[in-house]
Amino acid sequence: MKTNYEQGASAFAASRGLQSGIPPVAVCALGLLDRYGEPAGATDPINDYTADGAIAIRSGTHTLSKATGALMTVGAPGPADNGVRLTIISVSPVAHQINFGANNLLAGVAAKQSATCAAFAGCSFTVVALGGKWVLIGQNAGIVLA
Repeated sequence: MKTNYEQGASAFAASRGLQSGIPPVAVCALGLLDRYGEPAGATDPINDYTADGAIAIRSGTHTLSKATGALMTVGAPGPADNGVRLTIISVSPVAHQINFGANNLLAGVAAKQSATCAAFAGCSFTVVALGGKWVLIGQNAGIVLA
C-alpha cells in the first residue's frame, strides 16, 4: 500500500502529464511537491470543527471553533498514514480536549493519550503520524498533555 506521500506524488505527476513511476523523492526534489506530498507552494487545507467529534486523519490545519469546550478524537493512524501532519488550533477562547487513545501520543516522555488546549484562542500543536502513533513535533505553552 502506498503512503499518502507516494499517493500525492503519483497523483501530482499524473495531473501534470509526467511519466508514471517517477519516484516521489524525485518529484519533491524537482520542487513540484513539498515534504508532505502536497503541491509546492500550496497552503494547507483548513478543516474547521464547530461540534464535538472526530478530527479527520488528513494533512492540514484543523481549527476548533466550537463556542463551548469541544471533545475531539483522533484515531490511530494506519500504515498508509505515515507522514500525515495535523496542526490543531483553537480559534475560540475555551478549553478543548483532543483524545488520541491510550498511548497513541508520543511526546518524548511517557506516552500520552490526550492534549488539552487552554481557554485561549491560538492554543495549538502539531503531530505527525509515524508507525501507528502520533508524534508531537511542536506545541505552544497552552497545551497540557495527559
